[in-house]
Amino acid sequence: SDDSLDIIFDIVQKPNGVISIGLNYQSEKNVSAMVSAKYMNLFGSGIINNFSSLLSDYHKKINLDIVAPKIFETILTNSLSLYLDNEKFPLYEKTEKISSNMVRRYGFNANFGVQIKRVGLTTIGVKFETVDVLENTKVIPNINAEKYNVARMIGRIIIDNTDDFDLPTKGHKNDIFYEQSLDANELEPFSKFSAITSNYKSFGDYTFSLNFQFGYLTSAKSKFEQFYFGGQNSFPGLHYKEKSGNLILILGSGMRAPITSDLFFHINTYFGNAWNIPSDFNWMDLKLGIKAGFFVPTPIGPISADFGTDIEGRNMFYFSVGHRF
Repeated sequence: SDDSLDIIFDIVQKPNGVISIGLNYQSEKNVSAMVSAKYMNLFGSGIINNFSSLLSDYHKKINLDIVAPKIFETILTNSLSLYLDNEKFPLYEKTEKISSNMVRRYGFNANFGVQIKRVGLTTIGVKFETVDVLENTKVIPNINAEKYNVARMIGRIIIDNTDDFDLPTKGHKNDIFYEQSLDANELEPFSKFSAITSNYKSFGDYTFSLNFQFGYLTSAKSKFEQFYFGGQNSFPGLHYKEKSGNLILILGSGMRAPITSDLFFHINTYFGNAWNIPSDFNWMDLKLGIKAGFFVPTPIGPISADFGTDIEGRNMFYFSVGHRF
């Protein structure tokens, strides 16, 4: 009316608890299942507790994360993570799988960081871990540690300003990681650095991407500390985690275009390889991998079918359903 004003507030409180279930199928890794239970407001403080588990033929993991997304309403964050991680690493010889090694990792890491909106998350922290080779079916020369403990200092910068999780058309993703061992008694001192970046740019219906991955590890007493690559989403024409080394370099480019509103065609090329010592690096050693296929976004996650080949004439077909985790 002329002498009053009604203001109506419609307030909906976010749920404090969320249970998530996910399934993923990849032709090389079979079925993976993920279950997580998250409580997002411990004691009314905004602290997030998340218990998650991953189960597959290659990977079994249990994780408990305690995260404070904001400290006193600032941009500062901190987190604590406890984990038990069993992973099977396939071993290949002349492109044929000959055996596998089961490795158990357990420990905890604590991080303190700064979260800047539209820029990214920068964290520093410490990690204490025990690594136990449970199943050693093939002796690896010069890398024969069966169990060791290691303390590490970790720094990480994560940036993601892409516009869509499944079908990014612009923006970039950066993941820069540095790790330094602190305990020289259990493991030879080492430094580990990796940088992974993806950039997306669209012109009309066509989206182009550029990818770069670099990693360097000064020394490794265990092969399972090395960088791995190979497979549908890493390097086509190779098996899952077929290649590894202390030094890795991968350069990639891609193009995606719609065929219909719900069907996309994409093609990606990769140049890359891995070396055990920097002096072995040679630009002429870079291998070529090409992937072409189709991609369908669905409510249960993307469905993709890809044909991959490498410069040596190896051909592989990849099929996957669901989000990767």
